[in-house]
Amino acid sequence: MKTFVYLLLFLSIIVLSCSTSKNKSYPSYIVGEKKFERIFVNKDSLHIVTPSIELYNTSSESKADYSKRNQLQTSILERLKTELNNSEVHELELMSKDYLTANKVLERISFEKQNNPNLIITAPNEILIPNIKYSVLVRVFGYYGKTEKSILYITLINNKDKLIESVDRYDFNYSPLNNDLIDNQIKKALTKIIKT
Repeated sequence: MKTFVYLLLFLSIIVLSCSTSKNKSYPSYIVGEKKFERIFVNKDSLHIVTPSIELYNTSSESKADYSKRNQLQTSILERLKTELNNSEVHELELMSKDYLTANKVLERISFEKQNNPNLIITAPNEILIPNIKYSVLVRVFGYYGKTEKSILYITLINNKDKLIESVDRYDFNYSPLNNDLIDNQIKKALTKIIKT
């Protein structure tokens, strides 16, 4: 009899856990799921959001580098303007107050969308631009010095519907200060969101 009770309890737990896994609980910025379909945008109508850059110098101890970050941001903006026919640039404050890390909500959203493209994710108000359909946000996270690594994120934002349409991530084992390589990667990455 004891064995039967334990078996019944065990089966009840399994049934309960299976039923709760079907009713997914999402954070507030995730509004559901749908089959992912890549959207391509005319490059003349794609606006640019100020790139978000995080740079760390690993020559002695890992520390943020603000002057080189500004140089890289300027270089990326020039590349984007060239690729997007001098599209309008919208200055947004995306870094946290300590200037060491990007907006935490944006980081979580980027991670979720990149790993789960089927999720329908609302864009945070900080990155929305009124009266514009689409904009692109480039984010770079990188180390240079003893360790060299770069991570590039390209985010397509649907401002009208307040959604993150896509997030593409690219990882490289070279310095983020290598402007030619970063420029080439941005150029290639844009082909995934621009109509040809």
